[in-house]
Amino acid sequence: MRHPKLLPAILLICSSMTVMAGSIITPALPDIGRFFHSEPDWMVKLILTLPALVIALVAPFIGSLADRFGRRRLLLLSLVIYALGGVAGALVNDIHLMLATRAVLGLGVAGIMSLITTLIGDYYQGDARRKLMGLQGTFMALGGVVYLNMGGVLADISWRGPFLVYLLALVILPFAIWLIREPNRQQSAEEAALPVTPLPFWPVAGVYGLGFFSMMSFYIMPVQFPFLVMEKTGLNTVWIGFAISVATFTAALVGLFYGRMRSRPDYTVVQSIAFAGMGAGYVVMYLADSYAVLLLGCALGGLGGGLMMPNLNMWLMELAPAAMRGRIMGGYASVFFMGQFTSPLVAAPVITLWSLNGVFMVWALGLFAMAALLIIKAALGRPSVQTSV
Repeated sequence: MRHPKLLPAILLICSSMTVMAGSIITPALPDIGRFFHSEPDWMVKLILTLPALVIALVAPFIGSLADRFGRRRLLLLSLVIYALGGVAGALVNDIHLMLATRAVLGLGVAGIMSLITTLIGDYYQGDARRKLMGLQGTFMALGGVVYLNMGGVLADISWRGPFLVYLLALVILPFAIWLIREPNRQQSAEEAALPVTPLPFWPVAGVYGLGFFSMMSFYIMPVQFPFLVMEKTGLNTVWIGFAISVATFTAALVGLFYGRMRSRPDYTVVQSIAFAGMGAGYVVMYLADSYAVLLLGCALGGLGGGLMMPNLNMWLMELAPAAMRGRIMGGYASVFFMGQFTSPLVAAPVITLWSLNGVFMVWALGLFAMAALLIIKAALGRPSVQTSV
């Protein structure tokens, strides 16, 4: 492995760039809406959500291409597509062209997310892999805050400003060319000489389902929580941003120490703890009658959310035969972003039938139910991991 200290830094920065896809332009969305004032409101909001839909559609195909043709060239191409699709948004004056650039950006993000996680699985094993997966969660959580604030500063200058930050991919590109090498597939060739390891379809499908539910549940917080704070306290966006930062900080903290907490994992039990922690946070938010109690709910929810992501990644890594790792992680990127995309759609009828506050209790009950099912599964003694690396 070339430059073992620099390579993880590049992999982690690239991981954080997948979060930047949406967060960097969020503060500029009102001004973008005013610029495209003659267009339907749903088209303006689609500027933010379209990349997630594209990622969900194309990520599995990128993973399959990576398994067939290699990771490195696809990753370098994805960085170029990411930069071009992202920065093009600053140059267009037509909303249809804007949406086209966001679709191109989604293609780049799909490649980066699928391939970076796959490369971590290729380059590292055991405790080193677990540590890097935890750090990946930390970088993605903290990156969301950093890029959101950076976007806010640039949006104050012009709504086109945040789109220029996507050029970061071109800054990373020469380092990626220098440091990233096609993984040595000798181990996969050796495994091929043994009895063929079949795709563990049902375990992988189960983790995919948990990943979809995790992301759909997690995104209740950034999408619905700002409105809950205003409804319960009347506080402005500064206080909302601080509360979300508390959740982000606790999520990053869990990711930072994930490797130490998970030396001999039972992924089923850990996922149930993550669901229970997030559910507890949502119950506290539902019952909250002050800003301080809402902060407590954010801290609990962040702890659960920070545990979910690295745990699911590690779970899939140990399920995936090395020769199928790219397509399996590409499929996970798909369900990851599909959960993000559908979260507000599923929450909308709950808000209509009950209330905004009620959404948090409904999701808490769902999270507790999932946690209970996973505990029952673990108690029955069914194996939660089939190690293939």
